[in-house]
Amino acid sequence: MHSHPVHQIEARPELPDGSGGWIFKINTNGAGFDVIHVFNNTPADYADPQANLIQGSDGALYGTTTGAVNANGTLFRINTNGTGYTVLHQFGRITVGGGIFDGDGGGPNTGLLEGSDGALYGTTAGMAFGEGGFGTVFRINKDGSNYRILHTFSSSDGIGPDSNLITGSDGALYGTAQGGGAFAFGTVFRLVVAPTLNVFSTSGIPTIKLTGLAGQNCQIQISTDLTSWGTFTNLVLNTNGLAQFTASSAGLDPVRFYRASTQ
Repeated sequence: MHSHPVHQIEARPELPDGSGGWIFKINTNGAGFDVIHVFNNTPADYADPQANLIQGSDGALYGTTTGAVNANGTLFRINTNGTGYTVLHQFGRITVGGGIFDGDGGGPNTGLLEGSDGALYGTTAGMAFGEGGFGTVFRINKDGSNYRILHTFSSSDGIGPDSNLITGSDGALYGTAQGGGAFAFGTVFRLVVAPTLNVFSTSGIPTIKLTGLAGQNCQIQISTDLTSWGTFTNLVLNTNGLAQFTASSAGLDPVRFYRASTQ
């Protein structure tokens, strides 16, 4: 049995310079090859995409580059027809004492994951300055807002995460790191992301809403003084990462505070 390539990319005059990388599309039968975006590999552009693209729930494509103006990488969005290319986040650097450090992680060389909460999750191989780390796990909204580092690796729990994240049935993120651990040969890790808790009132009765990753086991705790906390209820976030309930007993306390914990 012989295998044949579906399409072989050749150096042809009609193809744009792809020294910085291309985004292309092609039909499953090998026809219709078309370059929809060219990374120019210049100081004014971004280059070196090394990870797979994902298609978001909004239909757009999301991906990363490892090169940028500061050579630290970007996270971008582009429509499937090649329009609307937008850099959502540029992984920055800061200078401390004459040395250059990754300010918020750098070198995103693995694919992204869209969580059930609609946010994008990914990893960087570079460290976050001040944490003594060797890579990060990050979260960002699809419009580029609310970027934050969820975890910074140290050599004991991994060095240089090198695979796409996946979500488990328990709502946790799972992945691998190529180095670190007790024997420095790499790790498999699990990361629980805390859900967002919002409380709003209707006719004086509070409603608690949790937003996170589907399958997460959460415990809602209450307090009247922010010192002593008791369990109010346990719940599991549904398939769209949401859970909501009304605390009809809240009127029994003059003041009540809520918080959520995960397992």
